[in-house]
Amino acid sequence: MLLPFLISALLGAAPQAPKATPQAPPLEDQAGAADVAVAPSRLILEGAKRSGELYLINTGLKDGHYQLSLVHFEMTPSGDLIQKDLATLKPEDHFAGNLLRFSPRELDLKSGESQVIRFRLRLPANLPDGEYRAHLFVRSVPSGPVASASVQKGHISLKIEPTYGVSVPILVRHGKVSAQAGLTDLGLSYQQGRPILHAAITRSGLASLYGNLDVEWKPADGKLFRPVGSFKGIGVYPEISQRPVDMELEDAQGMAIRGGSLRLTYRDPSSGESLAQAEFQIP
Repeated sequence: MLLPFLISALLGAAPQAPKATPQAPPLEDQAGAADVAVAPSRLILEGAKRSGELYLINTGLKDGHYQLSLVHFEMTPSGDLIQKDLATLKPEDHFAGNLLRFSPRELDLKSGESQVIRFRLRLPANLPDGEYRAHLFVRSVPSGPVASASVQKGHISLKIEPTYGVSVPILVRHGKVSAQAGLTDLGLSYQQGRPILHAAITRSGLASLYGNLDVEWKPADGKLFRPVGSFKGIGVYPEISQRPVDMELEDAQGMAIRGGSLRLTYRDPSSGESLAQAEFQIP
């Protein structure tokens, strides 16, 4: 998720961190902002896996200075993410910040350069089973002032330079943790002649869900399903039991979607395994 935001003070520089230029994961598995990308797009620590790595990549044309921190986002029933004040979090929020150690926390990268961000998990005794979550937030810090003012002919003009950031979820799954997915509330409407699919992805269990929603259509007089849409990277966090999805569908090889049936498949993006599937007839 991209998080453009404004700040009103200069940010001090820190000593330059050691650099590396490892082979980063492919572009399709990166989360990125205007001049920075993080890969892979999420990190899961579970079972015997107590450490992991993310790659920070300067995709801009200029050298960049970056600050890294852990934040907590809560998912609303509509699927939006809202950043929470860390001081107000309770144990039931399952924030993973206290369980994780990572470095570096501040660094400089030249254009095209990358750096490994290493994470280590420290689990306290008697930690309840569950999924704990934090987001690594990478802030791109401008080299100059983020705000400047000038006076011309009695008028004051204020120029504000935005800074940009990207966040990547880090999931810690401890103990017996799993989730089951389902598809419900299926429907189709038309807006200005374009077909709009309506559905909800349901979730049960202690873990979150993450997958791609693939949609296929079969004409009333046809035998084969044809792809008409795909929604990538839909997550459902443990604090909600279902998330609505609305997506515009494409024509099927030049055929308008009228009548017939639609088949929806919610898939694991890594394995391609079906997490849930449903089919319904178009009235």
